[in-house]
Amino acid sequence: MTTAVLVGASVAPAVADAPGTTYYVDADKGSDANSGTTPSTAVKSLERASALDLGPGDSLLFERGDQWRGQLVLENIAGSVDSPITVGSYGSADRRPVIHGTSPDYARSYATVELLNSEHVTLEGLELTNRSERRSIEGGGGGLRQGINIAVTDADRSVYSGIHVSDVDIYDVDGKTDPAGDSNDGKRTGGIGFLIDDDFDGEPVRFHDISVTDSRIERVDQTGIWLESTFRDKELQPGTEGTTRAGHTWDEIKFTDVNIGYNAILDVGKNAAILRMMEGGSFHHNVVANNADRVLAGNTVFTSYVNGAVVEWNQVGHNVAHAAKDGAAFDPDLDSPNTVWRYNYSHDNNYGLMTLCTRARDGGIEVYQNIEIGGRGRTMNINYSFSDLTVRDNAFWAKPVADVEYPDTHPEYVNPDRAQADGYPQLIWETYLRPEAEFVHGQRYTYTGNTIYNEAPTATFYLNPNEPGVSQQLVDRTVVDNDFYGIWPQDGTGAPVEDGFTHGGSTPPASWIADTVGQQVYDFWAPSIAGQANDAIGPRSGTFAELPKRPEEPVVTPGELLSRLDTVAYSLREADGNTHFTASATKAAEWGRTARWDDPVAQFLVARESFEGSTPVKQYKKGELYRYAVTDEQGAAARADGFSYNTNVFHVLAEPVEGSRPVHLLTNRARYSLAAEGRLLTAEIAAGWQDLGVLFHTASLPEVTPAPVTWTDASGSSSDTYTVPVTEHVTYLLDGAPVAAGTYPGAETVVITAVPGAGYLLADGAAAGWTIGFSDGRWVTPAEVKLIDVPGTANDAIIVPKATGVEYLLDGQVVRQGRHTVGSAGTVRVEARALAGYVVAPGAAGVWTYEFSSSHPRDK
Repeated sequence: MTTAVLVGASVAPAVADAPGTTYYVDADKGSDANSGTTPSTAVKSLERASALDLGPGDSLLFERGDQWRGQLVLENIAGSVDSPITVGSYGSADRRPVIHGTSPDYARSYATVELLNSEHVTLEGLELTNRSERRSIEGGGGGLRQGINIAVTDADRSVYSGIHVSDVDIYDVDGKTDPAGDSNDGKRTGGIGFLIDDDFDGEPVRFHDISVTDSRIERVDQTGIWLESTFRDKELQPGTEGTTRAGHTWDEIKFTDVNIGYNAILDVGKNAAILRMMEGGSFHHNVVANNADRVLAGNTVFTSYVNGAVVEWNQVGHNVAHAAKDGAAFDPDLDSPNTVWRYNYSHDNNYGLMTLCTRARDGGIEVYQNIEIGGRGRTMNINYSFSDLTVRDNAFWAKPVADVEYPDTHPEYVNPDRAQADGYPQLIWETYLRPEAEFVHGQRYTYTGNTIYNEAPTATFYLNPNEPGVSQQLVDRTVVDNDFYGIWPQDGTGAPVEDGFTHGGSTPPASWIADTVGQQVYDFWAPSIAGQANDAIGPRSGTFAELPKRPEEPVVTPGELLSRLDTVAYSLREADGNTHFTASATKAAEWGRTARWDDPVAQFLVARESFEGSTPVKQYKKGELYRYAVTDEQGAAARADGFSYNTNVFHVLAEPVEGSRPVHLLTNRARYSLAAEGRLLTAEIAAGWQDLGVLFHTASLPEVTPAPVTWTDASGSSSDTYTVPVTEHVTYLLDGAPVAAGTYPGAETVVITAVPGAGYLLADGAAAGWTIGFSDGRWVTPAEVKLIDVPGTANDAIIVPKATGVEYLLDGQVVRQGRHTVGSAGTVRVEARALAGYVVAPGAAGVWTYEFSSSHPRDK
C-alpha cells in the first residue's frame, strides 16, 4: 500500500517590509483632492485610487468597514521580487473593505477589480461583489462579470510573475451562465481569473509564480477560479517538443509555479475550477461544494491543456448537475497528460470521483489514494479515449440512490444513464457506443489495489464488450488485486472484471478505508467523513461572515413575463447592444426598459425576414435563430410582399396542463408551461390553473435536413479525406468558418457543423455536427521559401526554412534547410511535401514557381 506524504504546495513566502509609499482610501472621510499618503489625507473614490502611480514597495490600502460602488482598475503597474505592490486594507473594523462592482448588462468583460498588464502584485483582504439586477435574464443580463480579472492584454515582456491573491471574499458575481454548458464566455466569468490574451503580434507570453490562497468564493456564476491563455493550441500537446500553429513552444506559453490552495469554493454555477496551461503546479487543500446547479451539467474541477498538474487534498462534494453528462468531482479533460489526482475526498456527487474527457494521446495519468463516497452515477467514468491511466489504492463506497436523484430541486430529472446501464450507480463505466472522434481511439488502463464497498441493490457495472461492429473503441483493461464488499451486482455485468476482485463478504472491516488509502490519508479525512468541520482544508486565516441575503428580484406581473423568459422568450435587441422589451404590438415603437406594463397581454407578431421598420428578435427555441417583430400593419404589408407570417398564439400557464410544454421563467426560479390557445378548458382553470395571460405570435419556418459529411480514414496517410456535400438552404462550417462543398485532405480532428439558411429550421433529430478524428497525421502549413535574386549573376539562391513535418523539393530533388544557390537566371520550382505522419493543411500553399531576373539593371 502506498503511503502519502502530507506536504502542501509551496506558498509564496512573506516579504519583509520594503521601502515605498502607502496610499490610503477612505470612502467616508477621504477626498480626491488629497495626496492619499496618510490616513488623515486619504483619497476617496475608486477612480482616484485607480489613477495612482504605483511602483515597487508601494501599498494601496482601503479602510476596513467602508464600501464603494464601481470598479478598481490597476493597469501597467509593476513591483519587484523583493518589493511587490500590495493592495489591501487598513483599520480596525471587523469587516473587510467592500467593493460592489457595477457592471452594465451585456458588458464584454467587467471585473470588480481589474489587474491588467502588471506583475509582482499582491491582492489581499478585500470583499468583492458584482451583482446584476437581471440575474434571471440571459444569465446575469448577458454580462461577462468577474470578481477579480488578472489579464495580460498589451504585453511588453514575455513573462509576468509574482501575482498573488490571498484572504479575499468574493460572492454574488452574476456572470454569464450558459444553460447548455459549453460556452467559453461562461468559463471566463465568476470569481477569479488569470488570462493571457493573444494580441501581441504573435510574441508568446505566459505567467509565472501565481497563486490564490485562503479565500472564499461563493454564489458566483459560472466559474470559481480559471486559468486561460489564447496561446492554447491543440496542435501542440503540453509538455512535448514541437510548436503550435503560430510557432510557439510549450516552454514559451506554459504557466509555471501555480499554487491554488486553502480556499472555499461554494455554490458556483458550473465549474469550481478550470485549470489550464499549467506545467506542474498544484490545486490543493480546497473545500468545494454545491456546484453545477445553474447549468445542465459540469464537472467540479477539471484540467485541460496542462502537463503534470497535481490535484490533491481537496474535499469536493454535492455536485448537483442534472443532465446526462458530467457531474463528477474531477475531470482530466482534453490534453491532461501526466496529471496526478491523489489524496482527495469526493462525496455525494451527481456522478462520482472522476470523469475522463481526455484526448487519445493523453497518458501517464495517475489516480490514487482517493476516497469516493455516495456518488449517484458513474463513480469511475472511463469515458473519452486515452493512452494510459492508472487507478490504484482508492476507496469507493457506493450507497443506495433514490429513484429520483433530486426530489426537492429537480423532481422531473432522472439520469438516462440508469436506463442505458440498467442500474445505478455504475461502479465502473466504460464508454464504447459513442462514434464521435474523442471516443473511437481506444483506452488502456490499470485498476488495482482499490476497494469497492457497495450498499446499493441497484448498482451495476457498465463495461465495454470489445465487440466488433458494436464497440466504437476497444478497451485494454487490467483489473487485478482489488477487494469487494457488499452487494455484487447479480445482473452479470461485472463478469469481465470479477476475477480482479477478492470478495470479502457483505460488510467490510472498520479499517477498510484506511487499509486501502493508507492511515495518513484516512486520518486526514476522518472528520470530513464524519460530517464534521475539517480545519486542515479551506482558508487558514481571516474570518468570513455569513453571506448577506441576496436582494429579492422584482415581483413580476403577467404583463412583465415576456422580459423574464429565458428558454422560449423573445428579447428585442437594437444596434446599441442593449436589450429592449415591448409589451404588445401596439407598443412596438415604444422601445424602453419599462419596469411595469399596463397592458395585461404581451404579444409579438413575427416575420421570417427583415424589412423596413421591423426589429430583430432572438429566439432560444432551436439554436440561435433570428426573427423579426412587427406590428399588425407591418405584418399585413409583409404578407403582401411575400414574407412568411402567421399568428400562432400561446398562453403562459403557472402550472402545466396536458399538451403544454415547459418554459423556464427564471424569475424566482419558477417554472411555467406554454400551451397553445384553445387547449385550456374552463374547468381546468377553475380547478386552480392560473392563466397568466401572456400571448406570443411566432413565425412558422420550413425545416431542412443537412446531407451528412463523409470521410475516409487510412491511418494518417495522404489519402485521408473528408467530403462536404451540397444541401440546399444549408451552410457547412469548418471550425466555425464557411466551407465550400468538395473533398479535402484529412488530418487530426476536423469539426464541421451545418446551419440552416435564413428562414429555415433544422428538422427535429437532424444531424448537424460531425467531429472526425483521423487516426494519425498532423496538419502542417509549409512556410514559403525565400528568394534571393541577384540580377545578371550566378548568385541567385533560395533559402529553405526550418520546418516540422514537411520537406522541400527543388526541381524534384529534396533539399535541406538553409541557402541553396540556383545559378544564373531562370525558373525554378519548389514543392513542400508532408512527411510521414503529417498532412498539408487544407488551403495551404505547397508549390511555388520562382522566375529570376535575366539581366542586371545597369545592362538596361
